[in-house]
Amino acid sequence: MVRSYGNRTKSLYRTLVGIGIVILVVLLGSFLFIRWDLTEEKRHTLTPASVEMLEGLDDVVFVKVYLKGEYPAEFKKLEQAIRERLDEMKAYAQDNLEYEFINPSESEDRDERNELYQYLQDSGLQYTNITFQSKDGVSEKIIFPGALITYRNQTMPLQILKSNERAVDPQMINNSINNLEYEFAHIIRRIIEDKRPSIAFIQGHGESDRMETSDAEILLSESYNVTRVTIDGKLSSLSIPMDDEGKTRLNKYELLIISDPDSAFSDADRFMLDQFIMRGGKVIWAVDPLIADMDSLRNSQQTMAVKRELGIEEMLFQYGARLENNMLLDRSCAPIGITTGMMGNQPQIEMFPWYFKPVIVPRDGHPIVSNIDPVVTEFVSSIDTIARPEIKKTVLLRSSEFTRILRPPVRINLSIVSIDPDFGEKKRPYQPIAVLLEGRFESAFKNRISSTYLQEGFEFREKSVENSMLVISDGDIFRNRVSADGKNYFTLGFDRYAGRKIYGNREFLLNAVNYMLDESSLISVRNRTIRLRQLNQEIILEDRGIIQMTNVALPIVIIMILGGLLNWLRNKRYKQDA
Repeated sequence: MVRSYGNRTKSLYRTLVGIGIVILVVLLGSFLFIRWDLTEEKRHTLTPASVEMLEGLDDVVFVKVYLKGEYPAEFKKLEQAIRERLDEMKAYAQDNLEYEFINPSESEDRDERNELYQYLQDSGLQYTNITFQSKDGVSEKIIFPGALITYRNQTMPLQILKSNERAVDPQMINNSINNLEYEFAHIIRRIIEDKRPSIAFIQGHGESDRMETSDAEILLSESYNVTRVTIDGKLSSLSIPMDDEGKTRLNKYELLIISDPDSAFSDADRFMLDQFIMRGGKVIWAVDPLIADMDSLRNSQQTMAVKRELGIEEMLFQYGARLENNMLLDRSCAPIGITTGMMGNQPQIEMFPWYFKPVIVPRDGHPIVSNIDPVVTEFVSSIDTIARPEIKKTVLLRSSEFTRILRPPVRINLSIVSIDPDFGEKKRPYQPIAVLLEGRFESAFKNRISSTYLQEGFEFREKSVENSMLVISDGDIFRNRVSADGKNYFTLGFDRYAGRKIYGNREFLLNAVNYMLDESSLISVRNRTIRLRQLNQEIILEDRGIIQMTNVALPIVIIMILGGLLNWLRNKRYKQDA
Protein backbone atom coordinates (compact mmCIF):
# COMPACT_ATOMS: atom_id res chain seq x y z
CA MET A 1 0.00 0.00 0.00
CA VAL A 2 2.84 2.34 0.92
CA ARG A 3 4.68 1.43 -2.29
CA SER A 4 1.53 2.11 -4.35
CA TYR A 5 1.16 5.50 -2.66
CA GLY A 6 4.80 6.27 -3.38
CA ASN A 7 4.39 5.35 -7.06
CA ARG A 8 1.38 7.65 -7.37
CA THR A 9 3.35 10.45 -5.73
CA LYS A 10 6.24 9.97 -8.16
CA SER A 11 3.84 9.87 -11.09
CA LEU A 12 2.13 13.07 -9.93
CA TYR A 13 5.52 14.72 -9.39
CA ARG A 14 6.66 13.80 -12.92
CA THR A 15 3.40 15.10 -14.38
CA LEU A 16 3.72 18.41 -12.55
CA VAL A 17 7.37 18.76 -13.62
CA GLY A 18 6.38 18.06 -17.23
CA ILE A 19 3.59 20.65 -17.11
CA GLY A 20 6.00 23.13 -15.54
CA ILE A 21 8.56 22.58 -18.30
CA VAL A 22 5.90 23.11 -20.98
CA ILE A 23 4.73 26.34 -19.31
CA LEU A 24 8.35 27.54 -19.02
CA VAL A 25 9.01 26.83 -22.71
CA VAL A 26 5.84 28.70 -23.72
CA LEU A 27 6.80 31.69 -21.57
CA LEU A 28 10.34 31.75 -22.96
CA GLY A 29 8.95 31.42 -26.49
CA SER A 30 6.84 34.53 -25.98
CA PHE A 31 9.97 36.57 -25.19
CA LEU A 32 12.58 34.88 -27.39
CA PHE A 33 12.42 34.74 -31.21
CA ILE A 34 13.75 31.32 -32.23
CA ARG A 35 13.07 29.55 -35.53
CA TRP A 36 14.51 26.33 -36.92
CA ASP A 37 14.54 25.58 -40.63
CA LEU A 38 15.33 21.90 -41.25
CA THR A 39 14.77 21.95 -45.03
CA GLU A 40 17.77 21.22 -47.24
CA GLU A 41 17.64 24.51 -49.18
CA LYS A 42 16.50 26.59 -46.15
CA ARG A 43 13.26 27.46 -47.92
CA HIS A 44 11.72 28.95 -44.77
CA THR A 45 14.71 31.16 -43.94
CA LEU A 46 14.84 34.73 -45.22
CA THR A 47 18.13 36.13 -46.46
CA PRO A 48 19.90 38.70 -44.23
CA ALA A 49 19.11 41.46 -46.77
CA SER A 50 15.36 40.80 -46.50
CA VAL A 51 15.48 40.57 -42.71
CA GLU A 52 17.33 43.89 -42.46
CA MET A 53 14.80 45.61 -44.71
CA LEU A 54 11.78 44.20 -42.84
CA GLU A 55 13.14 45.10 -39.42
CA GLY A 56 13.79 48.63 -40.68
CA LEU A 57 10.19 49.34 -41.76
CA ASP A 58 8.91 52.51 -40.10
CA ASP A 59 5.27 52.22 -41.13
CA VAL A 60 2.72 49.56 -42.04
CA VAL A 61 2.97 47.75 -45.38
CA PHE A 62 -0.40 46.18 -46.24
CA VAL A 63 -0.57 43.26 -48.69
CA LYS A 64 -3.80 42.14 -50.38
CA VAL A 65 -3.36 38.79 -52.13
CA TYR A 66 -6.09 38.00 -54.69
CA LEU A 67 -5.60 34.24 -54.71
CA LYS A 68 -8.28 32.48 -52.70
CA GLY A 69 -11.11 30.10 -53.49
CA GLU A 70 -11.65 26.79 -55.26
CA TYR A 71 -8.65 26.23 -57.52
CA PRO A 72 -6.61 23.30 -58.85
CA ALA A 73 -4.08 21.81 -56.45
CA GLU A 74 -1.19 23.67 -58.10
CA PHE A 75 -2.72 27.05 -57.28
CA LYS A 76 -3.60 25.91 -53.76
CA LYS A 77 0.06 25.04 -53.34
CA LEU A 78 1.02 28.53 -54.53
CA GLU A 79 -1.52 30.13 -52.18
CA GLN A 80 -0.13 28.18 -49.22
CA ALA A 81 3.45 29.09 -50.16
CA ILE A 82 2.52 32.80 -50.31
CA ARG A 83 0.85 32.57 -46.90
CA GLU A 84 3.89 30.86 -45.38
CA ARG A 85 6.29 33.39 -46.89
CA LEU A 86 4.24 36.33 -45.62
CA ASP A 87 4.08 34.73 -42.16
CA GLU A 88 7.85 34.44 -42.20
CA MET A 89 8.24 38.08 -43.23
CA LYS A 90 5.73 39.25 -40.62
CA ALA A 91 7.77 37.52 -37.93
CA TYR A 92 10.50 40.11 -38.57
CA ALA A 93 8.39 43.13 -39.58
CA GLN A 94 5.90 42.42 -36.76
CA ASP A 95 3.14 45.07 -36.71
CA ASN A 96 4.59 46.81 -39.78
CA LEU A 97 3.40 44.07 -42.14
CA GLU A 98 -0.26 43.10 -42.50
CA TYR A 99 -1.85 40.90 -45.13
CA GLU A 100 -5.14 39.34 -46.19
CA PHE A 101 -6.26 36.90 -48.88
CA ILE A 102 -9.23 37.88 -51.03
CA ASN A 103 -11.35 35.85 -53.44
CA PRO A 104 -12.10 38.26 -56.32
CA SER A 105 -14.89 35.95 -57.55
CA GLU A 106 -16.61 35.56 -54.19
CA SER A 107 -19.51 37.94 -54.86
CA GLU A 108 -22.61 36.39 -56.43
CA ASP A 109 -23.42 39.74 -58.06
CA ARG A 110 -21.98 39.67 -61.58
CA ASP A 111 -21.69 43.47 -61.85
CA GLU A 112 -19.87 43.61 -58.52
CA ARG A 113 -17.42 40.92 -59.63
CA ASN A 114 -16.75 42.66 -62.95
CA GLU A 115 -16.20 45.94 -61.15
CA LEU A 116 -13.55 44.32 -58.95
CA TYR A 117 -11.96 42.61 -61.97
CA GLN A 118 -11.70 45.97 -63.73
CA TYR A 119 -10.23 47.60 -60.63
CA LEU A 120 -7.54 44.92 -60.38
CA GLN A 121 -6.67 45.29 -64.07
CA ASP A 122 -6.52 49.08 -63.76
CA SER A 123 -4.22 48.59 -60.76
CA GLY A 124 -1.78 46.59 -62.87
CA LEU A 125 -2.70 42.94 -62.18
CA GLN A 126 -3.19 40.50 -65.05
CA TYR A 127 -5.85 37.81 -64.96
CA THR A 128 -5.66 34.25 -66.23
CA ASN A 129 -8.52 32.02 -67.39
CA ILE A 130 -8.09 28.47 -66.11
CA THR A 131 -10.09 25.33 -66.79
CA PHE A 132 -10.10 22.57 -64.16
CA GLN A 133 -12.08 19.61 -62.85
CA SER A 134 -14.18 20.56 -59.82
CA LYS A 135 -16.79 18.67 -57.78
CA ASP A 136 -19.46 20.11 -60.09
CA GLY A 137 -17.67 19.00 -63.28
CA VAL A 138 -15.43 21.00 -65.58
CA SER A 139 -15.14 24.60 -64.36
CA GLU A 140 -13.66 27.71 -65.90
CA LYS A 141 -12.52 30.50 -63.67
CA ILE A 142 -10.84 33.89 -63.80
CA ILE A 143 -7.98 34.22 -61.34
CA PHE A 144 -5.68 37.09 -60.45
CA PRO A 145 -2.46 35.45 -59.19
CA GLY A 146 -1.07 38.66 -57.76
CA ALA A 147 -1.20 41.16 -54.92
CA LEU A 148 -1.58 44.87 -54.28
CA ILE A 149 0.94 46.33 -51.83
CA THR A 150 0.06 49.57 -50.05
CA TYR A 151 2.44 51.79 -48.09
CA ARG A 152 1.15 55.09 -46.75
CA ASN A 153 -0.70 56.64 -49.71
CA GLN A 154 0.96 54.58 -52.45
CA THR A 155 -0.15 51.25 -53.96
CA MET A 156 1.87 49.01 -56.28
CA PRO A 157 0.90 45.78 -58.09
CA LEU A 158 2.83 42.52 -57.77
CA GLN A 159 2.19 39.90 -60.46
CA ILE A 160 3.20 36.71 -58.63
CA LEU A 161 2.50 34.27 -61.46
CA LYS A 162 4.02 35.77 -64.61
CA SER A 163 2.45 33.71 -67.38
CA ASN A 164 -0.23 34.07 -70.02
CA GLU A 165 -0.63 30.32 -70.50
CA ARG A 166 -3.93 28.61 -69.73
CA ALA A 167 -2.29 25.28 -68.88
CA VAL A 168 -0.68 25.06 -65.46
CA ASP A 169 2.92 23.91 -65.63
CA PRO A 170 4.21 22.58 -62.26
CA GLN A 171 7.61 24.09 -63.01
CA MET A 172 5.97 27.46 -63.62
CA ILE A 173 4.31 27.26 -60.20
CA ASN A 174 7.62 26.20 -58.65
CA ASN A 175 9.41 29.15 -60.25
CA SER A 176 6.83 31.49 -58.74
CA ILE A 177 7.25 29.87 -55.32
CA ASN A 178 11.02 30.04 -55.70
CA ASN A 179 10.84 33.80 -56.36
CA LEU A 180 8.36 34.74 -53.63
CA GLU A 181 10.90 36.23 -51.23
CA TYR A 182 12.57 38.23 -53.99
CA GLU A 183 9.27 39.47 -55.42
CA PHE A 184 7.89 40.63 -52.08
CA ALA A 185 11.21 42.05 -50.84
CA HIS A 186 11.71 43.80 -54.16
CA ILE A 187 8.25 45.39 -54.29
CA ILE A 188 8.44 46.51 -50.65
CA ARG A 189 11.88 48.01 -51.26
CA ARG A 190 10.49 49.88 -54.29
CA ILE A 191 7.46 51.27 -52.50
CA ILE A 192 9.38 52.59 -49.48
CA GLU A 193 12.38 54.08 -51.31
CA ASP A 194 12.54 57.83 -51.92
CA LYS A 195 14.41 57.94 -55.25
CA ARG A 196 14.83 55.39 -58.02
CA PRO A 197 18.11 55.21 -59.99
CA SER A 198 17.91 56.19 -63.67
CA ILE A 199 19.05 54.06 -66.62
CA ALA A 200 19.30 55.13 -70.26
CA PHE A 201 19.58 53.08 -73.45
CA ILE A 202 21.88 54.92 -75.85
CA GLN A 203 20.59 55.47 -79.39
CA GLY A 204 21.85 57.29 -82.47
CA HIS A 205 24.51 54.81 -83.61
CA GLY A 206 22.26 52.10 -85.02
CA GLU A 207 21.65 50.47 -81.64
CA SER A 208 18.82 48.00 -81.03
CA ASP A 209 15.51 49.84 -81.41
CA ARG A 210 12.82 50.18 -78.77
CA MET A 211 10.89 47.09 -79.91
CA GLU A 212 14.05 44.97 -79.78
CA THR A 213 14.80 46.04 -76.21
CA SER A 214 11.17 46.14 -75.04
CA ASP A 215 11.49 43.24 -72.63
CA ALA A 216 14.74 44.55 -71.17
CA GLU A 217 13.29 48.04 -70.70
CA ILE A 218 10.08 46.75 -69.10
CA LEU A 219 12.07 44.43 -66.83
CA LEU A 220 14.35 47.21 -65.63
CA SER A 221 11.50 49.73 -65.31
CA GLU A 222 10.12 47.64 -62.44
CA SER A 223 13.03 48.91 -60.32
CA TYR A 224 14.49 51.88 -62.15
CA ASN A 225 13.55 54.91 -64.22
CA VAL A 226 14.31 53.82 -67.80
CA THR A 227 14.57 56.03 -70.86
CA ARG A 228 16.37 56.30 -74.20
CA VAL A 229 18.82 59.07 -75.01
CA THR A 230 20.70 60.37 -78.06
CA ILE A 231 24.07 61.91 -77.16
CA ASP A 232 24.53 63.94 -80.36
CA GLY A 233 27.69 65.58 -79.00
CA LYS A 234 25.78 67.60 -76.39
CA LEU A 235 26.89 68.05 -72.79
CA SER A 236 23.24 68.23 -71.72
CA SER A 237 22.54 64.71 -73.02
CA LEU A 238 24.26 62.92 -70.14
CA SER A 239 24.86 65.61 -67.51
CA ILE A 240 23.36 68.68 -65.91
CA PRO A 241 25.20 71.81 -64.64
CA MET A 242 25.75 72.22 -60.91
CA ASP A 243 26.70 75.91 -61.12
CA ASP A 244 25.72 78.96 -63.15
CA GLU A 245 28.77 78.70 -65.41
CA GLY A 246 28.16 75.02 -66.18
CA LYS A 247 31.74 73.98 -65.38
CA THR A 248 30.80 71.49 -62.68
CA ARG A 249 28.39 68.90 -63.97
CA LEU A 250 26.46 65.96 -62.53
CA ASN A 251 25.47 62.79 -64.37
CA LYS A 252 21.77 62.57 -65.26
CA TYR A 253 21.82 58.76 -65.19
CA GLU A 254 23.40 56.13 -62.98
CA LEU A 255 23.89 53.61 -65.79
CA LEU A 256 23.97 53.52 -69.60
CA ILE A 257 23.30 50.49 -71.80
CA ILE A 258 24.82 50.41 -75.29
CA SER A 259 23.13 47.56 -77.16
CA ASP A 260 24.44 46.51 -80.58
CA PRO A 261 25.57 49.76 -82.26
CA ASP A 262 26.34 49.38 -85.97
CA SER A 263 27.88 52.77 -86.81
CA ALA A 264 30.82 54.77 -85.50
CA PHE A 265 30.66 57.05 -82.45
CA SER A 266 31.80 60.61 -83.08
CA ASP A 267 34.66 62.12 -81.08
CA ALA A 268 32.16 64.28 -79.22
CA ASP A 269 29.98 61.30 -78.27
CA ARG A 270 33.01 59.31 -77.11
CA PHE A 271 34.11 62.27 -75.00
CA MET A 272 30.68 62.51 -73.37
CA LEU A 273 30.74 58.80 -72.57
CA ASP A 274 34.27 59.04 -71.19
CA GLN A 275 33.45 61.91 -68.85
CA PHE A 276 30.22 60.18 -67.82
CA ILE A 277 32.39 57.27 -66.66
CA MET A 278 34.91 59.58 -64.97
CA ARG A 279 32.03 61.02 -62.91
CA GLY A 280 30.98 57.60 -61.64
CA GLY A 281 28.50 56.58 -64.34
CA LYS A 282 28.28 52.85 -65.11
CA VAL A 283 28.17 51.47 -68.65
CA ILE A 284 27.15 48.10 -70.08
CA TRP A 285 28.75 47.66 -73.51
CA ALA A 286 27.05 44.95 -75.63
CA VAL A 287 29.00 45.20 -78.88
CA ASP A 288 29.63 43.04 -81.98
CA PRO A 289 33.24 43.51 -83.19
CA LEU A 290 32.32 41.89 -86.52
CA ILE A 291 29.43 42.60 -88.89
CA ALA A 292 27.25 39.49 -89.05
CA ASP A 293 23.53 38.83 -88.78
CA MET A 294 20.95 36.19 -89.62
CA ASP A 295 19.04 38.47 -92.01
CA SER A 296 21.78 38.00 -94.63
CA LEU A 297 21.46 34.22 -94.34
CA ARG A 298 17.71 34.35 -94.91
CA ASN A 299 18.31 35.89 -98.33
CA SER A 300 21.22 33.64 -99.31
CA GLN A 301 22.99 30.54 -98.05
CA GLN A 302 26.04 32.42 -96.80
CA THR A 303 27.42 35.78 -95.70
CA MET A 304 30.82 37.21 -94.83
CA ALA A 305 31.63 38.61 -91.40
CA VAL A 306 34.03 41.54 -91.54
CA LYS A 307 35.43 43.99 -89.02
CA ARG A 308 33.08 46.65 -87.66
CA GLU A 309 34.54 50.11 -87.03
CA LEU A 310 32.78 51.70 -84.06
CA GLY A 311 35.48 54.05 -82.81
CA ILE A 312 35.16 52.87 -79.20
CA GLU A 313 37.88 50.21 -79.39
CA GLU A 314 40.62 52.51 -78.05
CA MET A 315 38.40 53.64 -75.19
CA LEU A 316 37.73 50.09 -74.07
CA PHE A 317 41.44 49.27 -74.43
CA GLN A 318 42.26 52.19 -72.13
CA TYR A 319 39.71 50.98 -69.58
CA GLY A 320 41.13 47.43 -69.58
CA ALA A 321 39.40 45.31 -72.26
CA ARG A 322 40.13 44.61 -75.92
CA LEU A 323 37.43 43.29 -78.24
CA GLU A 324 39.18 40.81 -80.52
CA ASN A 325 38.44 40.81 -84.25
CA ASN A 326 37.46 37.17 -84.46
CA MET A 327 34.45 34.89 -84.30
CA LEU A 328 33.92 31.90 -82.05
CA LEU A 329 32.55 28.50 -82.98
CA ASP A 330 31.35 26.52 -79.98
CA ARG A 331 30.15 22.94 -79.72
CA SER A 332 27.93 24.03 -76.83
CA CYS A 333 25.40 25.84 -78.99
CA ALA A 334 21.73 26.39 -79.74
CA PRO A 335 20.00 24.51 -82.57
CA ILE A 336 18.84 25.93 -85.88
CA GLY A 337 15.93 24.62 -87.96
CA ILE A 338 16.71 24.06 -91.64
CA THR A 339 14.30 22.97 -94.35
CA THR A 340 15.60 19.66 -95.73
CA GLY A 341 12.73 18.78 -98.05
CA MET A 342 9.00 18.82 -98.59
CA MET A 343 6.24 16.44 -97.56
CA GLY A 344 3.36 17.34 -99.81
CA ASN A 345 3.13 21.09 -99.56
CA GLN A 346 4.64 21.22 -96.06
CA PRO A 347 8.37 21.89 -95.54
CA GLN A 348 10.31 19.31 -93.55
CA ILE A 349 12.41 21.08 -90.92
CA GLU A 350 15.26 19.34 -89.12
CA MET A 351 17.27 20.63 -86.18
CA PHE A 352 21.05 21.01 -86.40
CA PRO A 353 23.67 22.47 -84.05
CA TRP A 354 24.38 26.10 -84.95
CA TYR A 355 27.99 26.58 -83.85
CA PHE A 356 27.78 30.34 -84.39
CA LYS A 357 25.25 30.56 -81.53
CA PRO A 358 27.10 29.56 -78.34
CA VAL A 359 25.08 28.68 -75.26
CA ILE A 360 27.16 29.78 -72.30
CA VAL A 361 26.87 27.84 -69.05
CA PRO A 362 28.07 30.20 -66.27
CA ARG A 363 30.92 28.62 -64.33
CA ASP A 364 31.96 31.55 -62.15
CA GLY A 365 30.56 31.93 -58.64
CA HIS A 366 30.16 35.68 -59.03
CA PRO A 367 26.75 37.00 -57.84
CA ILE A 368 25.87 38.22 -61.34
CA VAL A 369 25.96 34.73 -62.86
CA SER A 370 25.40 32.54 -59.82
CA ASN A 371 22.50 30.12 -60.26
CA ILE A 372 21.18 31.49 -63.57
CA ASP A 373 20.20 29.46 -66.62
CA PRO A 374 22.60 29.20 -69.59
CA VAL A 375 22.93 32.42 -71.59
CA VAL A 376 22.45 32.30 -75.36
CA THR A 377 24.66 34.40 -77.64
CA GLU A 378 25.20 34.71 -81.40
CA PHE A 379 28.16 35.65 -83.60
CA VAL A 380 30.38 36.39 -80.61
CA SER A 381 34.05 37.31 -80.35
CA SER A 382 36.58 36.83 -77.60
CA ILE A 383 37.70 39.54 -75.17
CA ASP A 384 41.28 40.08 -74.03
CA THR A 385 41.90 41.81 -70.71
CA ILE A 386 44.63 44.47 -70.55
CA ALA A 387 46.95 44.94 -67.58
CA ARG A 388 45.72 47.93 -65.61
CA PRO A 389 47.00 48.03 -61.99
CA GLU A 390 43.92 49.71 -60.55
CA ILE A 391 41.35 47.66 -62.46
CA LYS A 392 39.95 44.35 -61.24
CA LYS A 393 38.85 42.07 -64.08
CA THR A 394 36.28 39.29 -63.64
CA VAL A 395 35.29 36.99 -66.50
CA LEU A 396 31.55 36.35 -66.10
CA LEU A 397 30.85 34.39 -69.29
CA ARG A 398 33.24 32.24 -71.27
CA SER A 399 32.89 29.73 -74.08
CA SER A 400 33.06 25.98 -73.55
CA GLU A 401 36.09 23.71 -73.71
CA PHE A 402 35.32 22.95 -77.37
CA THR A 403 35.78 26.35 -79.00
CA ARG A 404 37.38 27.38 -82.26
CA ILE A 405 38.51 30.87 -83.25
CA LEU A 406 37.97 32.13 -86.81
CA ARG A 407 39.68 35.25 -88.18
CA PRO A 408 37.93 37.72 -90.51
CA PRO A 409 36.73 37.65 -93.13
CA VAL A 410 34.65 34.77 -91.76
CA ARG A 411 32.46 32.80 -94.15
CA ILE A 412 29.16 32.09 -92.40
CA ASN A 413 27.45 29.28 -94.27
CA LEU A 414 24.49 27.09 -93.38
CA SER A 415 26.41 24.10 -94.74
CA ILE A 416 28.47 24.10 -91.54
CA VAL A 417 25.64 22.17 -89.89
CA SER A 418 26.41 19.15 -92.07
CA ILE A 419 30.06 18.94 -91.04
CA ASP A 420 31.81 18.60 -87.72
CA PRO A 421 34.29 21.44 -87.21
CA ASP A 422 37.65 20.39 -85.84
CA PHE A 423 37.26 21.00 -82.12
CA GLY A 424 40.29 18.81 -81.41
CA GLU A 425 43.74 20.16 -82.21
CA LYS A 426 42.37 23.56 -83.28
CA LYS A 427 40.27 24.16 -80.19
CA ARG A 428 40.90 27.23 -78.03
CA PRO A 429 38.87 26.57 -74.87
CA TYR A 430 37.16 28.97 -72.49
CA GLN A 431 37.31 32.23 -74.41
CA PRO A 432 36.05 35.27 -72.40
CA ILE A 433 32.79 36.71 -73.73
CA ALA A 434 31.68 38.98 -70.87
CA VAL A 435 34.13 40.77 -68.57
CA LEU A 436 33.34 42.93 -65.55
CA LEU A 437 35.83 45.76 -64.94
CA GLU A 438 35.95 47.43 -61.51
CA GLY A 439 38.20 50.17 -60.16
CA ARG A 440 39.39 53.67 -61.03
CA PHE A 441 39.46 54.15 -64.79
CA GLU A 442 41.83 56.53 -66.54
CA SER A 443 40.29 58.83 -69.13
CA ALA A 444 40.73 57.82 -72.76
CA PHE A 445 40.99 61.57 -73.52
CA LYS A 446 43.82 62.33 -71.11
CA ASN A 447 46.22 64.87 -72.68
CA ARG A 448 44.00 65.25 -75.74
CA ILE A 449 40.84 67.02 -74.60
CA SER A 450 39.04 68.98 -77.29
CA SER A 451 39.89 72.69 -77.39
CA THR A 452 36.18 73.44 -77.70
CA TYR A 453 35.48 72.12 -74.22
CA LEU A 454 38.60 73.80 -72.81
CA GLN A 455 37.35 77.14 -74.12
CA GLU A 456 33.99 76.55 -72.47
CA GLY A 457 35.75 75.98 -69.16
CA PHE A 458 34.52 72.39 -68.90
CA GLU A 459 35.74 70.61 -65.76
CA PHE A 460 37.66 67.74 -67.33
CA ARG A 461 38.42 64.69 -65.18
CA GLU A 462 41.43 62.49 -65.92
CA LYS A 463 40.50 59.69 -63.53
CA SER A 464 37.25 58.23 -62.33
CA VAL A 465 36.00 57.58 -58.85
CA GLU A 466 35.54 53.90 -57.92
CA ASN A 467 33.42 52.59 -60.75
CA SER A 468 32.48 49.55 -62.84
CA MET A 469 31.56 48.62 -66.39
CA LEU A 470 30.55 45.42 -68.16
CA VAL A 471 31.99 44.60 -71.60
CA ILE A 472 30.21 41.93 -73.69
CA SER A 473 31.29 40.82 -77.16
CA ASP A 474 27.72 40.17 -78.32
CA GLY A 475 25.35 42.92 -79.39
CA ASP A 476 22.32 40.61 -79.41
CA ILE A 477 22.60 39.35 -75.84
CA PHE A 478 19.89 41.73 -74.54
CA ARG A 479 17.83 41.89 -77.73
CA ASN A 480 14.43 40.16 -77.57
CA ARG A 481 12.88 38.36 -80.52
CA VAL A 482 10.23 40.36 -82.46
CA SER A 483 7.28 38.89 -84.36
CA ALA A 484 7.33 38.91 -88.17
CA ASP A 485 4.79 41.76 -88.35
CA GLY A 486 6.87 43.82 -85.91
CA LYS A 487 3.94 44.35 -83.54
CA ASN A 488 4.80 41.92 -80.75
CA TYR A 489 7.93 40.86 -78.91
CA PHE A 490 8.95 37.74 -77.02
CA THR A 491 10.54 37.42 -73.60
CA LEU A 492 14.29 37.83 -73.49
CA GLY A 493 15.73 34.30 -73.49
CA PHE A 494 12.79 32.90 -75.50
CA ASP A 495 13.62 30.02 -77.85
CA ARG A 496 11.48 29.80 -81.00
CA TYR A 497 11.91 26.04 -81.34
CA ALA A 498 11.15 25.22 -77.70
CA GLY A 499 8.28 27.72 -77.77
CA ARG A 500 9.18 29.13 -74.35
CA LYS A 501 11.85 30.96 -72.38
CA ILE A 502 14.75 28.63 -71.61
CA TYR A 503 17.79 30.93 -71.43
CA GLY A 504 19.00 33.16 -68.60
CA ASN A 505 19.72 36.37 -70.56
CA ARG A 506 16.99 38.21 -68.65
CA GLU A 507 18.41 37.26 -65.25
CA PHE A 508 21.94 38.04 -66.42
CA LEU A 509 20.93 41.60 -67.34
CA LEU A 510 18.99 42.22 -64.14
CA ASN A 511 21.76 40.78 -61.95
CA ALA A 512 24.38 42.88 -63.73
CA VAL A 513 22.40 46.09 -63.26
CA ASN A 514 21.62 45.30 -59.61
CA TYR A 515 25.26 44.55 -58.89
CA MET A 516 26.67 47.58 -60.68
CA LEU A 517 24.19 49.89 -58.95
CA ASP A 518 25.21 48.43 -55.59
CA GLU A 519 22.03 46.45 -55.04
CA SER A 520 23.72 43.06 -54.82
CA SER A 521 21.53 42.17 -51.83
CA LEU A 522 18.66 41.69 -54.32
CA ILE A 523 20.76 39.14 -56.22
CA SER A 524 21.25 36.93 -53.16
CA VAL A 525 17.47 36.81 -52.71
CA ARG A 526 16.67 36.15 -56.37
CA ASN A 527 19.34 33.48 -56.90
CA ARG A 528 18.21 31.07 -54.19
CA THR A 529 16.60 27.88 -55.49
CA ILE A 530 13.81 25.74 -54.06
CA ARG A 531 13.66 22.41 -55.80
CA LEU A 532 10.34 20.95 -56.91
CA ARG A 533 10.24 17.37 -55.67
CA GLN A 534 7.62 15.76 -57.86
CA LEU A 535 6.30 12.22 -57.56
CA ASN A 536 7.04 9.74 -60.33
CA GLN A 537 3.66 9.45 -62.05
CA GLU A 538 4.59 6.21 -63.87
CA ILE A 539 5.42 4.44 -60.61
CA ILE A 540 2.23 5.80 -59.01
CA LEU A 541 0.06 4.38 -61.81
CA GLU A 542 1.92 1.07 -61.89
CA ASP A 543 1.93 0.43 -58.12
CA ARG A 544 -1.19 2.36 -57.16
CA GLY A 545 -2.77 -0.51 -55.17
CA ILE A 546 0.39 -1.30 -53.22
CA ILE A 547 0.96 2.37 -52.38
CA GLN A 548 -2.63 2.83 -51.17
CA MET A 549 -2.51 -0.35 -49.09
CA THR A 550 0.82 0.65 -47.56
CA ASN A 551 -0.43 4.13 -46.66
CA VAL A 552 -3.54 2.69 -44.98
CA ALA A 553 -2.14 -0.43 -43.32
CA LEU A 554 1.39 0.59 -42.33
CA PRO A 555 0.39 3.29 -39.80
CA ILE A 556 -2.07 0.86 -38.16
CA VAL A 557 0.59 -1.86 -37.93
CA ILE A 558 3.11 0.57 -36.43
CA ILE A 559 0.57 1.76 -33.84
CA MET A 560 -0.29 -1.85 -32.93
CA ILE A 561 3.39 -2.74 -32.53
CA LEU A 562 4.08 0.32 -30.39
CA GLY A 563 0.94 -0.31 -28.32
CA GLY A 564 1.92 -3.93 -27.76
CA LEU A 565 5.46 -2.92 -26.83
CA LEU A 566 4.26 -0.31 -24.34
CA ASN A 567 1.77 -2.78 -22.83
CA TRP A 568 4.53 -5.39 -22.47
CA LEU A 569 6.87 -2.88 -20.80
CA ARG A 570 4.13 -1.77 -18.40
CA ASN A 571 3.25 -5.36 -17.41
CA LYS A 572 6.92 -6.12 -16.90
CA ARG A 573 7.35 -3.05 -14.70
CA TYR A 574 4.33 -3.86 -12.52
CA LYS A 575 5.53 -7.45 -12.09
CA GLN A 576 8.87 -6.10 -10.84
CA ASP A 577 7.10 -3.69 -8.44
CA ALA A 578 4.98 -6.53 -7.13
